[in-house]
Parts: sequence; structure tokens; C-alpha cells
Amino acid sequence: MIRRDSPGDYCVEKESAMTKRVSVHLVSRVALAVVMANALLGAVGPVAGASAGDDEKAKVDDGKKDDGKKDGAKKGDAGKGPGKKGPSKEEEQRLEREAAVELPYTLDDLKKLRTPGLVIEYRITMTKKDGTQRIVIERHEVVAADDEGFTRRLSRKDADGNPKGEPRENRQTWHSDWIKRPLFQKDATVVTEERVTVEAGELACKVYTETKPGRDGAEQKKTSWFSTEHPGLEVLQVDEGGRMTFRMELIELVRP
Repeated sequence: MIRRDSPGDYCVEKESAMTKRVSVHLVSRVALAVVMANALLGAVGPVAGASAGDDEKAKVDDGKKDDGKKDGAKKGDAGKGPGKKGPSKEEEQRLEREAAVELPYTLDDLKKLRTPGLVIEYRITMTKKDGTQRIVIERHEVVAADDEGFTRRLSRKDADGNPKGEPRENRQTWHSDWIKRPLFQKDATVVTEERVTVEAGELACKVYTETKPGRDGAEQKKTSWFSTEHPGLEVLQVDEGGRMTFRMELIELVRP
């Protein structure tokens, strides 16, 4: 349920507590991002631009990167002779960004959203093919922000509301790599618009759906819903088609 207490102020009450892109940075192609989001809340996401759920997603992404390195070693090294070097990390990142779809928010939008007092809470659910699930509730609170970046407090609890570890704070700069997530490839992504209903309420969103073939030939799909009412906020993310399905749903939003 969304309630407006005063002009410009929004408070989203969570109706139940029931898991990125679990911390801002296990098993399949559960992709970006925050990382999303995290989406984007570490700064995209991901917006929860990064997005929330990034730790669990990072574990998955790291596994994917390892697989990619093995494949790349076979393909890339074969074409390199002695003394030849591939593109630098910076060049690879530049090419990756150029091949990505433009996201529905800017760096200024992220700065306006992530002000002290902002609270974003997600339910992260990871479901294996055998039906077993892991559920984590992840809460992000912005405690400080300036021209260089912002500080957020991250806390987690399980589906029954029991705390998982102690809350911790970390600092993110506005120009960190994490801000640039999630990335959707132009040649594999379809962008649409729709109103989506999550526990936090009904929100108008731009929907990014990226579909790619998996290593086993099966279709793998990553879909993110980004709020048009609150630019820089990832409302929902669903990654499916691998050995597990990852779902991150907004359940509470409080804007100062």
C-alpha cells in the first residue's frame, strides 16, 4: 500500500514479511547489474539502480565469469601470439557500455533518490529446480550523502523476521562501477512499459527483458522493472532459465 503523507513524501507500508544483484554484490546466470540493484540500491538498483541482492547475484555472476574465462581462454588465447595482449579492462568496460541499452534514469536521478532517510526493502527469493527456496529480506537505508557518494546501512532477516547478522554500513561513490549496473545488451533486449503490482503497491515501470541462449542451449531470461515515478528505483527483477530462479521484489519504500 502506498500512502502520501505530504507533498513529495511517499511511504510504502509493507503488508507482510517473507531470499540484489544477499548484499549489494547460487548458481546460475542470475545477472546484473547494482546491482543492479540492487539494484539498484547500492546506486542503480538498481537502481535498486544496483541493486539490492547484489551479494547473492555476485556469487552467481562470479561463477558465470569463471565459466566465461574458461571458454575465453580457448577462444581468445588461440588468436594471440607471443607478446600480444588483449584489450585493457577499461576498454572492455567501455565496449560493454556501448553495447548496452540506455537505462531509464541518469546519474542525477540516482543522486536525487539516494538522499538521507531513504529506505528501500526487498524480498529476495531463490528457487532451485527441485522447488526448494531460500528467502531473505534485505533493507537498505541511506544515512549520509554528498557530492562524492553516499553511505548506506544494510540489514537482513530471514522469512520469519529473524535478523541475519549485524547491520553494516558501506560507502559508495557516484562514479563506481556499481553505479553502471545493470547492463542489458542491445541485440538481446526488448523494452516495454507496464504497471506492475508488488507488495509495495502498484507502480508504472519500464520493463527491460534480455533473452539469451544458455550454455546448455536453454533460453535464459533476465527481466527488470524500473520505476518511472521514482527514477533510479528497481521495483522487481526476475532471472530465470538456469539452475535456479532469482526474484527480487520491492516490499517497502520510504522517501524523505
